[in-house]
Amino acid sequence: MNDQNARDCISIAIAFTMMQAAATSINLILEHNKVLNETTPKDWPLPRSADEMAMEFNEMRDLYLAKAIDYQQKAIKEAGSGER
Repeated sequence: MNDQNARDCISIAIAFTMMQAAATSINLILEHNKVLNETTPKDWPLPRSADEMAMEFNEMRDLYLAKAIDYQQKAIKEAGSGER
């Protein structure tokens, strides 16, 4: 089970990495396109800026990578002791 948890945490971390990249791309586009920037709702998709969203996504990625490492270490210990 720890092996599966580790893989799932890595998948979630990858998703947060992709979300961070999207938020950063949106921010760069809006930063350089004043017309779009002025017409973008201020509360999309949450009441945060794209920069704030990108930072939060990075934090979540780091959290899930740490969880993956923890689960991997547990799986290694279980394998060494013959547990499952």
